[in-house]
Amino acid sequence: MNFARLVRSLAALAAAVILSACAAKAPYMGSANPRGEDPFVQTSWTLTDWTQAGGGSRPLPSVSGDRALTIAFSREGSQYRATGFSGCNRYNATYVYANGLLLVQAPTGTRMACRSPEHTRLEQDFLAALVNIASSTLEPYSSPLHMKLVTQRGDVLTFSRAGDPLAGGVGIKKLIYVDSEQVTCDAGAARLQCLRVRDDPSRPWQLWYNGIEGFQPEPGVSYRLRVLEVPVVNPPADGGSLRWVLDAVIEQTVAR
Repeated sequence: MNFARLVRSLAALAAAVILSACAAKAPYMGSANPRGEDPFVQTSWTLTDWTQAGGGSRPLPSVSGDRALTIAFSREGSQYRATGFSGCNRYNATYVYANGLLLVQAPTGTRMACRSPEHTRLEQDFLAALVNIASSTLEPYSSPLHMKLVTQRGDVLTFSRAGDPLAGGVGIKKLIYVDSEQVTCDAGAARLQCLRVRDDPSRPWQLWYNGIEGFQPEPGVSYRLRVLEVPVVNPPADGGSLRWVLDAVIEQTVAR
């Protein structure tokens, strides 16, 4: 190797090392959820505390009454909806969760008159807070029970988890695999077609007797689903203690 070629090789190596170091130090600017999943969909919340930017606590209606301020996130086809009660009226809006940010679009609502000027101001401020969210936090993230929304003016709205709008209870999201074939199974005096499911591809198939609400499997197609697992209150003697409600079809494959 001549001297000029050696110099070029050393320069290329130095550039590669510098680029590698820069890439290692570059901050991650995307969502905290690398899979891009929406952690809010199919959850419902009741406002329990409103801390104003100056540190004072804003009075709220009783969280156990029918006047509590609420928000529920749901999906209708390709539309993502934020609905709830704003103090005097029911409201409806669309929302977007992208790049770690929760954005609620301008809501529309019913036109019931408020009982007092104080209730009118509370409703107006609540709806304004929803369309001016600066940051949102779910605690704990995997199965959230609390949600905090910080507005652009610095107010902090704290919510407690209520029933999921689709499942009717506080559910846990989980990923499952569904086999391409159903099998005949016994359920007390009846014989049913049961799904074969598992939560890990390395584990054996298990029979699922209760079906999955909102899910209609195609024959010969295997699936990976995200479901809401909801406890059944006072289940019948011949029924299961858990319900599964379809949240999303992650993947589907035609069986060979």
